[in-house]
Amino acid sequence: DVQISVNLPAQSIVGFETTAISSEQKAAVESAQASLMSPSTLFTLSGNPCTLVTANVDVSLIMGISNANSGSEAHADHHEEQEEVSAMHDHAPHDHEDSDLDAPATSHSDISATYTFKCDSDDALTQMTFGQEKFPYGLERIDVFWVADWGQGAGQATPQSSQVSLRN
Repeated sequence: DVQISVNLPAQSIVGFETTAISSEQKAAVESAQASLMSPSTLFTLSGNPCTLVTANVDVSLIMGISNANSGSEAHADHHEEQEEVSAMHDHAPHDHEDSDLDAPATSHSDISATYTFKCDSDDALTQMTFGQEKFPYGLERIDVFWVADWGQGAGQATPQSSQVSLRN
């Protein structure tokens, strides 16, 4: 089993980072949530075949509700070996002006997603590639960390180099 956790700045995904108020903002969040249910919009895995078992996208912070996880719920057995890859982001300074005047100027929301894959073998993953034709969501970099039975490591993807090798 392979588990991938991703935290993305809401500003990059939906264009704002305070609680969605307008119908346009709520529609943007719903569209992003639907898009992220398919991890191929964000990354692809290279190596032996892996099948997506579950996908959960949490938009609770940007929607202003608690425990708003949604996604396909399928049971995955996590008692065996597991690899965790976290694509994390850099909170670069960006504009906080939007229509939510009640939110503090320093508020910040993330959209997070978790994906579970079932792979054909322990040596299933060799590389992650971010984006299909270009780096996803205008992100500037993605930090990748993994732990697996063969070791642990870290890498970084950028628009100029969108692939991360998962082997030391």
